[in-house]
Amino acid sequence: MHAISVFRIVPVFVAAIALAGCILSQDALFDVAEAITPVAEGRYQEMARGENNEFETVATVTVTINGNVYTATGDDDRDPAMFTMYDGGNGLIITMVVEDGEAGYALLRAVDGELLHWAATCEVAGEIGILADFPGVEDNEGNCIMPERDTLIAFMTAYAAKVEPDYKYVPVAQ
Repeated sequence: MHAISVFRIVPVFVAAIALAGCILSQDALFDVAEAITPVAEGRYQEMARGENNEFETVATVTVTINGNVYTATGDDDRDPAMFTMYDGGNGLIITMVVEDGEAGYALLRAVDGELLHWAATCEVAGEIGILADFPGVEDNEGNCIMPERDTLIAFMTAYAAKVEPDYKYVPVAQ
C-alpha cells in the first residue's frame, strides 16, 4: 500500500498524508453520508507546536463547507485540502481524506472555541507504546493500516490521550 500522494501530514486540519507513518485504511471506514459538520465556516489562525512546545502562528486558513465536505485553504502556497469529519466519541472528531480508494485519518477536538489537531503518525504511536495494543496494524512502509472503524476509533482515542496536539486553529474575527 502506498500513502495518499496528493496530501502530506502538515497543517490545514488534515491536509495530508504523503509521508510514511500515516494512519490509513485500504477503503474508507466511514460513509460520507454520515459525516458531521461541527466546525464553522470562516477564517482560522493556524498555529503549530514549535521547538519550545509553544504554539506559533503558521498561516491563516479559510474553511468552507459544501454539504458535509470541508475545504480548507491556507494563505500560503499549499493546495486546498478536502475532507469529511466524523464523531470519534469523547469529544474527538476524526477527519478523513479519501483518494483513489485509500483513506487517511487525523484527529480534532474543539476546546474553548479553538480546534486542537493531531496529525497522528504510526511512528509516534510506536514510540509511545500504542502499537503494542494494536498488533498487526503497522505495515512494512511504516504506516498504520486500520482494518475497521472500531479499531480506528480506539487507536485515535489512545493516541489523543498520550500525545499533545500538533496544531491548533483559533477563529479569526471577521
